[in-house]
Amino acid sequence: LIANGREATTPVAVIRWGTTPKQEVLTGCLHDIVETMKEDYYMKVCDDNPILFVYGRIEKESIAKIREIMKAEGLNDLFLVVMNYGAQATAQMCNELSGNALSQYTSLSNALNEEYSIFSERESKTWNDMAQLNMQVVPWVCIAWDPRPRIECDPAYRFAPPGCYDGNTSWSTASEYAVQLKKAVSFIKSHPESCKAATLITYSWNEFSEGGTLCPKLNNNKDYLIALGSVFSRK
Repeated sequence: LIANGREATTPVAVIRWGTTPKQEVLTGCLHDIVETMKEDYYMKVCDDNPILFVYGRIEKESIAKIREIMKAEGLNDLFLVVMNYGAQATAQMCNELSGNALSQYTSLSNALNEEYSIFSERESKTWNDMAQLNMQVVPWVCIAWDPRPRIECDPAYRFAPPGCYDGNTSWSTASEYAVQLKKAVSFIKSHPESCKAATLITYSWNEFSEGGTLCPKLNNNKDYLIALGSVFSRK
């Protein structure tokens, strides 16, 4: 917004845990949002660098302005994770934005009812493809990819790359999800030079119309959350 002429005092709002009983709304101005990065709860990686994931149409000037504001506020430089689809396309976008690491918003399928084992294998292969480009990687783990509800009830705001809705996968079981999470952790540990942020991301909490949600549901209760906890338990 600032890069396109808005003042630093422009009112903004950030929502987390949207549509759930825990929903929180943070309001303020752009300057206040940057101030939030100073808080202990804001995730920081490497040398105390605030991490930011970006996906979609992002202007290089906007990222440069964010870095400028952060520097003026005494923050360490941004650790920018660029999300796209495929190793080469994501690397190109990352270079254009002067990003720090590659990732994906989700994994896709171009087949109908694809088995999760095939889907997850392709997912982990893409982590390796990105690492082979000698770039930083933040691996992602998906429970499934099933956009059929969104196809049947097409929202006006939908934006997706070509082929994004050409297929779907069978949902993983909670144990299959845990196995894929462990693979991501193993990938990070076995590629320390490519995974300096030591971070992974999982899809998703409540993206119900595209499938693969952690949020408890009637058919699986808290199974996925329990699986997640079993992998990252401190015990």
